[in-house]
Amino acid sequence: MLRVSFIWTFLLLYPLFSAMPEPAGSLSGVVYDTQTGDSLSWVDIYFDEIQRSGSSGREGRYFIPNIPEGKYTIHINRVGYNESHLHVKIAADENKTLNISLQPQWNESETIVVEDHRTHSHLQEPDIEIDSKKLRRNIEATL
Repeated sequence: MLRVSFIWTFLLLYPLFSAMPEPAGSLSGVVYDTQTGDSLSWVDIYFDEIQRSGSSGREGRYFIPNIPEGKYTIHINRVGYNESHLHVKIAADENKTLNISLQPQWNESETIVVEDHRTHSHLQEPDIEIDSKKLRRNIEATL
């Protein structure tokens, strides 16, 4: 009888203990430009080993919760910047802070000229000119 009682207790309690979440930590910080010190929005942060990602918000801040304990390689990407790879160790119940700097990537190209040789053209002189620095600074408006 005692044995049957033990088995029933085990069967009833097993789902409760097996459904307990494993201890996890989090990673947060700010992503910024190494040359200007400006915070960078819309930066992708990808964890290779667990195939999870997050991104920085408008002010360059990011927060990635529920990361299982372990060692990870993270890939950091943003248009106009060199990709970065970092190694990070997350402990159970740890709220790790990691500020990340990215180096601008200069993609030089020749000036692009748009011409219209039709007699009834609607093209006018450009209202504005945008160089790579302005484009990088205002990338969220172009995405």
